[in-house]
Amino acid sequence: MIIKPRTIPKKILKLRALLFLLSTIHPKRLSIEGELGRREGGYRGEQSLDYYLSFLENEEYYIFQGLRLSIGNGYFYQIDTYIATLYFTLALETKNMSGTIHYDNPSNPVVRTHPNSDREPDRFDNPIEQVKHQARQHKRWLQNAKFPSIPLEHYVVNTNSKAISKAPPEYHEAHTRVIHASLLLEKIEAHRKEYTKEILQKKDLRKLSNLLIKHHTPEEWDIFHAFDIPKSDIYNGIRCPKCSWTPMKRVHGRWGCSNNSCDYNSENEHVIYLKYYGLLIGREIKVSELMAFLKIDCRFIANRILHKMNFPSVGECKGRVYYIPEEFIDDM
Repeated sequence: MIIKPRTIPKKILKLRALLFLLSTIHPKRLSIEGELGRREGGYRGEQSLDYYLSFLENEEYYIFQGLRLSIGNGYFYQIDTYIATLYFTLALETKNMSGTIHYDNPSNPVVRTHPNSDREPDRFDNPIEQVKHQARQHKRWLQNAKFPSIPLEHYVVNTNSKAISKAPPEYHEAHTRVIHASLLLEKIEAHRKEYTKEILQKKDLRKLSNLLIKHHTPEEWDIFHAFDIPKSDIYNGIRCPKCSWTPMKRVHGRWGCSNNSCDYNSENEHVIYLKYYGLLIGREIKVSELMAFLKIDCRFIANRILHKMNFPSVGECKGRVYYIPEEFIDDM
């Protein structure tokens, strides 16, 4: 059963938001689009893996998707999918790579070639070493949490059915630890038959579940720093969804396009912009900051918008600060 379901990564949401608020001719736009494409491809791979995980309906399997945990000193590790049972546990690193993937040896990057294509080969960190490292860190985490030593298996799972993996015969792990998603259930069943001793009790699984949820820490990512973009580069003002004119004007409780040749109007165009503000700028916002962000001339109108959002707030009058809730941002 799924204890922690997979959610769309914040990095993807931030990349989408930044692209929405940047000029179409911004010099960093292509690199941002490329990063978004890669991350969305990876997320689609994780989602396709969930089809196979859905067959593990037995309450014997506790499934955690997208875990990020700390082992101290500010160091974090992440596991795409973690499965815990009474007998063994399992860490999965998901990849959604097409082409031919060449695993040379543990020390070298993975090289992907594209047969019948003029594309240059791509190089990636070795995912086998990645998932091994995650497994080592998680063993430390379990040890620090005083859990009994339990077998922890690990695999790289490629969800792309057209991928071909190649490795020299002596690179044993490349042949045994890299599998296609369609083989995952078979591997899990084999391990279930292999490990017959009950290491954990049901109360241990419940305790483990609670601790994993409690200590899961979403990653904070300063996207402006990552792409070396000043915050001033983003457009202020609501862009008309029909003709792209900026800014729309708030009149009588509705947003209307200020382009005389466009008749578009809407009541709640500001909602998605507040989500983008919470994602990119920060969770705290004052009336004056909303006025600048949406190009609102009237303080009364901006104050009314924030008041109607029912966000928690502190302070009075011009010093009032509103807090954009996490669940509001997540609901995208």
